[in-house]
Amino acid sequence: MCGLAGLIFGDRTVAVGAVALCGLSFSNIWPTLFALLLDSRPHLPSEIAGLAVMANIGGAVLPLAMGLVTDLFAVRWSFLIPMAAFLYLTAMGLASRRPRTVE
Repeated sequence: MCGLAGLIFGDRTVAVGAVALCGLSFSNIWPTLFALLLDSRPHLPSEIAGLAVMANIGGAVLPLAMGLVTDLFAVRWSFLIPMAAFLYLTAMGLASRRPRTVE
C-alpha cells in the first residue's frame, strides 16, 4: 500500500523507490496467500486451485482496467485499481479470520 501511495502521490524521486517497493511486494503476495490458504484448508485443494485460476484472470483484467483509467485520466490514477484490489483482499482476509485454538 505504501508503494502504491508513493506512485500516486509522490514526486519523481519517491516514485523510483515506490516502484522497487511495489515489485518486491507484488511478487510475494500471491504465493504467500496461496500457501496460507492451502495450509489452513488442506481438505479443499480443488477450490484453492480455482482460486489460483481466478488470480490469473485478475492479473489479466486489472491491467486492462488500469489502462482504461490511464486513457481517461493519467497514469498516476491508474494505481488506484491495484490499491482497491489489495484493500479488498485485506478486508476479506480480516473478515474470515478465526481465532486459533490452543492444542
